Amino acid sequence: MNCLKMQPHKKILFSIVLILLSAKIFAGGTISVDARFDSAQILIGDQMYLNMVVTQPVGVKVMFPVFTDSIVSKIEVLSSLPADTTHIDANNIKVTKKYLVTCFDSGLYQTQPLKFAFFNGTTTDTLVSAPIMLAVNTLQVKDPSKIADIKGVIEIPLTLKEILAYTGIGLAILLAILLIAYVIWRWKTHKPILGIFAKPAEPAHVIALRELERIQREKLWQRGFIKEYYSGITDAVRTYIEARFEVPAMESTSEEIISRLKTIDVIEKSLITKLTEMFSLADLVKFAKMEPAPNENENIWAVAYDFVKNTIPVVATEPSVNEKKEEPEGKDVK
Repeated sequence: MNCLKMQPHKKILFSIVLILLSAKIFAGGTISVDARFDSAQILIGDQMYLNMVVTQPVGVKVMFPVFTDSIVSKIEVLSSLPADTTHIDANNIKVTKKYLVTCFDSGLYQTQPLKFAFFNGTTTDTLVSAPIMLAVNTLQVKDPSKIADIKGVIEIPLTLKEILAYTGIGLAILLAILLIAYVIWRWKTHKPILGIFAKPAEPAHVIALRELERIQREKLWQRGFIKEYYSGITDAVRTYIEARFEVPAMESTSEEIISRLKTIDVIEKSLITKLTEMFSLADLVKFAKMEPAPNENENIWAVAYDFVKNTIPVVATEPSVNEKKEEPEGKDVK
């Protein structure tokens, strides 16, 4: 682009006009505006800032030009930064506003003069900046004949490393699904989540004896909780019978329990007789509100305790070496 030559007196006149357009002088101080790009030229697609600066007295309100999508045709606005205020002295400040811009078409562009409206309390007026020039340059191509079309997508076969990675991810997902299904199944069947690490279940007689001893320590019938005392004892015995002899004692009546126990050979008949009396007395207390004598309260606990103690399963053990009898050696008779 060729620059226009001006006579010296015309240059001076043009400078004076620009100063008058971009500054106003008041009794309270001077208002001046300035607008320019970071550089007078950029490469196509590059980004830079449009900087607008207002120097003004403290009490004056100046409105910056507002841009939405472009400064002029082809010069696009990408973003806007908040205004920044700097104090020059006690009476004057400098306010800076920036717009990030770019351009995707080469050429020489000129903006219109930017208008800054202001109000100083008594006067409303407008200041105008000088037009701004911007040259947008394109990239130089040394040999245009070597410019080629964009190549299509090249498909690269999967490597062994990539296949192993995808396989590992698939196996991890499958294992996660199986683990979740296993946890849900264990939870629904009321089993420990980590069954292999679960503590072995205590024998039924250990649980029953511990529960009976707890009931005795609490002295329920001595404190007036007769029904709770009898319910606790019978529940402990029922739970033991169900776990020890596989009889659904918790869901059966007293008569049904006794009837089933009579068919089990390992239980002595005397124990069944005492247990029958215990259940009958407990039913009268729980359902007929009978008030038993103190000796009956003590006896029912003893009957329950003896039943459990005398029906503990016997675990067969191998005889020790010392217990094994030595067989006599045979002698030859001639």
